[in-house]
Amino acid sequence: GRGERDAVSQGVADTIDKAKREGQVIIDRRKIPEVCSLKAKRGDLLELRYVGRLEDGKLIDSSRLDGRSVPGKGAGSSIYLLLGDKPPRKLIRKFQSGLYSMCEGEKRRITIPPSAAFGSEGLPEKAIPPDATLIYDVELVKITPMAGVT
Repeated sequence: GRGERDAVSQGVADTIDKAKREGQVIIDRRKIPEVCSLKAKRGDLLELRYVGRLEDGKLIDSSRLDGRSVPGKGAGSSIYLLLGDKPPRKLIRKFQSGLYSMCEGEKRRITIPPSAAFGSEGLPEKAIPPDATLIYDVELVKITPMAGVT
């Protein structure tokens, strides 16, 4: 009945609240290909498309800025990222943690709580307010295993 559905959505909300408190990244697999012959692992070069937003939907980051491709960011609207390469910023480490075992063609929503992103400071130059939760919709376009990495 309806009570069960409410309990389920409350359970989901509680899980999200707990994850936010503990600074955990939440991964929601939105589209999973029927065939997954290759999964993203440490050392792989990933071609990604992504859009980053605040909880209110405000755009904060995208692999395709203003609809134009960005120099050095790959063809069209993609960026290239070496998975497991130690990025200097905590946010990018958390973002990367949501990409492991992703299939080519898979889409995920990666939710990064404030404690794993910019915390109580926010990032004023990017118009990210204090205590902002960041939501990234990511599509993994292509995985290129790098030679010499097993």
